[in-house]
Amino acid sequence: MCCVQIEDVVVVVDAYAVAGLRTTSYVSCYVKCYMRVTGTHLAAACKLVFKIAKNDKNDIYFKTTNLLGNTVCLRGLELLVEGCGRAEPVSEAGCCVYGCAALRVLALEPALCARAVAAGAAHLAALHLKILNNAKAECPRSLGEQSTHALYQVTGALRSLAGAVDRCAHDFLASGALPELVSALALHTDRDVLTNVARCLSVVSGSAECCAWLCACGGAARAVLRALAACAPRAPLAVRLAYTLGNMAAADERARNDIYNEDGAIDVLLTILESYTKKNPQDMPDVEADPDLHLVGSDLGGSDGSNEDVLIKTVRVVANLCLAERVGRGLADIYAQRIVNSLLACLQLAETIITHTDKSLPENMAPVERAEELATAALATLNNLTFYREPPDPPDPLHVPIDNICKATCRWLRGSGPASCEAVRALGNVSRATRTAQLIVLEGALDRLEPFLNHEDGSVRCAAAGVLVNVCGAGAECGAAAALAARALAAAAAHRDTQPAPLLARALWNAHAHHQYPLSPIHAHAVSEALAVFIAVYTVPLFRPLSQVTPWRNGSASDSRSEGCVFKSRRDDESVFAACEADKLGEQEIDRNVTKHHVTFDLENNNYASECDPSCYDTSSKRISRKNSLETGDVTGEDLGFEEGDVEECWCDPCRRLATWDELVGVAIPLLDRLRPPRTDASVGTE
Repeated sequence: MCCVQIEDVVVVVDAYAVAGLRTTSYVSCYVKCYMRVTGTHLAAACKLVFKIAKNDKNDIYFKTTNLLGNTVCLRGLELLVEGCGRAEPVSEAGCCVYGCAALRVLALEPALCARAVAAGAAHLAALHLKILNNAKAECPRSLGEQSTHALYQVTGALRSLAGAVDRCAHDFLASGALPELVSALALHTDRDVLTNVARCLSVVSGSAECCAWLCACGGAARAVLRALAACAPRAPLAVRLAYTLGNMAAADERARNDIYNEDGAIDVLLTILESYTKKNPQDMPDVEADPDLHLVGSDLGGSDGSNEDVLIKTVRVVANLCLAERVGRGLADIYAQRIVNSLLACLQLAETIITHTDKSLPENMAPVERAEELATAALATLNNLTFYREPPDPPDPLHVPIDNICKATCRWLRGSGPASCEAVRALGNVSRATRTAQLIVLEGALDRLEPFLNHEDGSVRCAAAGVLVNVCGAGAECGAAAALAARALAAAAAHRDTQPAPLLARALWNAHAHHQYPLSPIHAHAVSEALAVFIAVYTVPLFRPLSQVTPWRNGSASDSRSEGCVFKSRRDDESVFAACEADKLGEQEIDRNVTKHHVTFDLENNNYASECDPSCYDTSSKRISRKNSLETGDVTGEDLGFEEGDVEECWCDPCRRLATWDELVGVAIPLLDRLRPPRTDASVGTE
C-alpha cells in the first residue's frame, strides 16, 4: 500500500470515526494500514484508533473481531499494543500520546484491561516510562511539552492497567512498572503526571504482592514521603499518597522502620494532621483546582478526597507505624505531645461535624459516616500510642493534653459503634495512671461501661474489664466499679465466657484492697457462685498465691493482627478449659520444623490455627512470662493488675484457654476467701 493510499484510508476512517459509524470493513482497513505505517502516518493512525476506542460501543472490535482474516487471528487490542511498540516516546511523542490514550480508555473495561496486560501493554507502558524517566534524569529540560503530554498518557495507561492488579499482580510486577513509577514520583513535578503516578501506586499497594515489593524497595518510602510533603495542600493527591504509606506500614516491619527513619517523615505526617484539622469542614472542595477529585472514589473505594479523608488516611499511617515496637516507643517518647494534640483535634472535628449535621437528611449521612470513621482511626491510634507510654511519676508533663483527650474519649462511650469500642480500648491503656483512672470516673465512664462488658466482641469485653481493673486499683468509686464487675462476672459464668473472667476477678480483688466490703451481700454471693462455676469446670493440683503486679494494659491495635492463635470463646462447650490436643500424642516424636509456625490473621476473618507449638509437648509445667504472671509469694491485699505481653508457651486454642483459667484461679481462690461474710462469735453466759 503506497503513501497516497494510506492517506486516503486515514481520511475515510477518520470520517467514519467522527460520524460515530461502526463497520467491520473500516476498522479492518484501518488496522491493515496501521500495522504497516511508521512516522507521521503512525501518529495519524494512533489518533484514529483513539477516536474509535473512546466510544465504548466500539469495544467489541477490540475484544473478538478477527481483523486480519483467517490466516492471522489477532484482535484489535493486540494490534494496538504492537503498533504502539513501534513509537519512541521522546522523538515520536505524538504517536505515544494517542496510542497510550487509546490503551488508557480501553483498559477501563475490566475484560479488556486483563487482556491488555496479557498482551504486554503493561510491559510496553513501563518501557515508555523508563525512556522518559531516563531522558528527564539525563537532561531535566529535554522533555518538551509534547513529551510531557506523552508522559501523562503513559502514566494514565498504567493507572488503567493497574485495575487488573488483583488478577494479574504477577504480570504487573514482571513488567517493571513499579520501579519506574517510584522513579517518576521523584523525577517529575507536573501536577497531572504526579496525580497519575499517585493514583497508580495507591491502587497497586492494595495488592499483597505489589505492596510487598514497595516495602522491600529501599527508595519507595522516601519517594512517597517527599511527594507527600510537596503536595500536601492538594487533598486528592495527599489522600492517595497517605493511603499508599498506610498500606506499606500495615504490611511490613521494614517499611515501618523505613518510614520512621526517613528525615522529617513524622513531622510531615503531623503537619498534615495539624493543618487539615484547622480547615473549615464546611468548605467545599475546589473542583477546578483539583480536576481529578472525582477519580478518588475509583482509586480508593469509599474515599471522597475530602479534608476528613486526608486525616483518616494520615492517622492510619501513624497507627500502623506503632505496630513496630521500636517505632512505637520512639513516637511515644519523642512525639507524644504533638500526636496527642493532633488526635484530640481530630476527635473534636468529628464531634463538630456530627453535632452540626442534620442526620435526618439522606445526603448528610456521608459526612457523618466519615466523621465516625475519623474518630475510630484517631482512637485506635491513641490506643496504639499509649500502649508504649508508661505512666511517669507525677506530675506528668503531658497531664493537660492527656486529660483533655481522656475527656474526649469518654464522650465517645455514648455510642455503640466501632468508635465507641476503640474508645474503650484506649481507656484501658490511659487508665493505668492513677490520676487518669480517677478522671475518667469523674467524666462518667463507669455509667457507660456496662454495655461493653457484655459486647459480642471478646476483645471489647476484655478492654472494658481492664478499665475496671485500673479504676479499682486507683481506688476510684470502688463500690460502683465492683458492682459492675460482679454483674459482668456472673454473666460471664452463665455463658462460660472465660476471656474477661480473670480481669473481672482482678478488678474485684483491687476493690477489696481499697475497701473491706465493696460489694453488697447479693453481689458477693453472685461473685462466689460465678467463681465456683469456673473453678468446678476443670481442676488442677496447684494454686499460686498473689502479689503485686503492674496495672492492666490493653493490647495495641496490633494485637488484633499480630502473630498468634485466635482465642475463640466457646460458649456452648462445657469443656471450657480442655487440655491441649498435643497431650493426646503421648510419646510420639514431633517434627519441630513442621509444627512451629506463626499465624497472621485479621480481626474480621475466622482462620483459626489447629496446630500447636512444640512447647505444647513439653511434659514439664508451663510457665507464663513475668509480665503475664502472678509471682509466687504471700497473699497480700495490694492492688492487682494485668499487662498483656509475650507468652512463652503454646498459643493454640486449648492452651490459651488453659492459661486463661490458670490466671483466673490465681485470683479466684484468695478472692473467695475475702468474700466470706464476717463472723460474729456468740458468747454463752453461765451461771
